[in-house]
Amino acid sequence: QENDPDFANKTRLLFFNNKGLGPCRQGQYVETHKIFINQQKTTRKDETEELVMQFLVGHENKGLNTGFPAWVFARGVQSAVMQGVLHQLLANGSSQCKDFAEYQAFKQAYRNLKDELNHILEHKMRPSPAALDVAKTFARLPGVNYLVNYFAYGLHRSDLHRPIRAFARQWCAKPLKGDPTRIHIDGEAYMRIAQYENVHKTLLATLGFRQFILTHTPVWGFLDYKLASMLMRAREAVDESRAELRRTVEDAERKRIIDFKRKKQVRLLGLRAVHFMLRGIIAKPFYKAAGLTMPEAMPKVLNVAESVISTKRPGGELVPYVGEAMLKLQNGYDLILNVAPEGCMVSSMGEAITPGIYSAVPEAKGKIQHLFSQQGDVDEELISLALLKTIGPERYYRAAEAIEHEQYNVKS
Repeated sequence: QENDPDFANKTRLLFFNNKGLGPCRQGQYVETHKIFINQQKTTRKDETEELVMQFLVGHENKGLNTGFPAWVFARGVQSAVMQGVLHQLLANGSSQCKDFAEYQAFKQAYRNLKDELNHILEHKMRPSPAALDVAKTFARLPGVNYLVNYFAYGLHRSDLHRPIRAFARQWCAKPLKGDPTRIHIDGEAYMRIAQYENVHKTLLATLGFRQFILTHTPVWGFLDYKLASMLMRAREAVDESRAELRRTVEDAERKRIIDFKRKKQVRLLGLRAVHFMLRGIIAKPFYKAAGLTMPEAMPKVLNVAESVISTKRPGGELVPYVGEAMLKLQNGYDLILNVAPEGCMVSSMGEAITPGIYSAVPEAKGKIQHLFSQQGDVDEELISLALLKTIGPERYYRAAEAIEHEQYNVKS
């Protein structure tokens, strides 16, 4: 929009797309955006200025990199992790506010924290030319290059961790008393993150302050899943090769199988290293600074889901959703929200497989509520109904009365 401060002094605007291999939404995004741009070209009133746009596309099978320098890509992954931490701090801090006035102060402090972190990312994270030269020198030494890059890119510095630690200590260190309702947001990665803040506001408006604990599976969990699924397939390939070698085969075929197995073992080691870097090197310091528990590792989530989906397939977000839902039910959560677009795999198949999830965790008392959206809207009435069924009428309406009383005091 005109005079938007976010675009002041900016000379160009870049749009980045990620693209999956299949015909799902992730595979269609880029093609749909191309259609939109072509339509805009034909409907523009000012034909004297040419509309120029180039698409920078990160392909799923090529590491989702759109051609950035490696240090920029690493910071991008770090930023995705940081977003998950910020979303969790938003839920924790707001739920711990004692009244609306404190909530308003919390929201301003939260905005200030995000501004500070964005400023650090945009202006203080670029490695020095000397550091990049060192990284380039060691780029062809597997294993060693990871360690060199860690220091060369400045990932060891705590510039981003310090503000988060200070914020968490001030706003998120007051544990809730009694028996707060435990709610978890899961489902399709993009939709659950896009709707996260609106769902959170609806829960806060319905249950009130200091009444519930909200967690979610962050968007970087999708990166965790992609690595976990590649690890799973690499292990399967090694096991299949071993089984083949136990049979009587010709020497030439035996050599081919051995070579294939070695390649997969090398890939397995590489994937384990990358998975450790994602969780242990990039994510863990953020969660430690914020005083948060790390999300469950996706290999564990997939293994839990195996009792419901024995093949741990198809690839995509269905199996992680099933595993996460089972883990949360086992851990005593009261309500799990399956947030997804209408008609996607996590919505259609996730809803159909819900009885199997309940059967796999028979001792659980928690409920699963599906929140499917066609136009990106949040069904507030469905959330209220799910809460009513979960916590019971007495507690639900007592919370509603408390909220009305608080709103009356604020207006007064």
